[in-house]
Parts: sequence; structure tokens; C-alpha cells
Amino acid sequence: MKNIPAKLTGPRYVKAEHIAAIYNISKEIVYRWAKSGKIPCVRFQETVRFSESAVRSTIEGGEQ
Repeated sequence: MKNIPAKLTGPRYVKAEHIAAIYNISKEIVYRWAKSGKIPCVRFQETVRFSESAVRSTIEGGEQ
């Protein structure tokens, strides 16, 4: 098996729909949480993406 470059093994960025499915909430709630700063997000041009691991640790870790 070939070595995977380090830059391809970083955080996984997903859509709001993915986060909503994990926590059984609407994508509108995901966007609302992101806008209020409750969960971290990043913007890539016209889209918003969420680091799956950062959101998971924020929500499950109880960070505010």
C-alpha cells in the first residue's frame, strides 16, 4: 500500500446535511448553530463546510 500524503489525511469537511443526519436535526439548525458560533465551520467560496471531528468534539464535549 502506498503512503498517503499528509495533506490528504487532515480533517474531513462535510456538508450541513451530513452533520444534520448524524445528530437527527435539520440542516437549518446546523446553519443556525454555525452562524451563532456554537459549532465551527469554514467557507469555501460559496459553500459552508464543517470539520466532522471539530463539530463532534464541540457537541459531544460540551464546549461553548
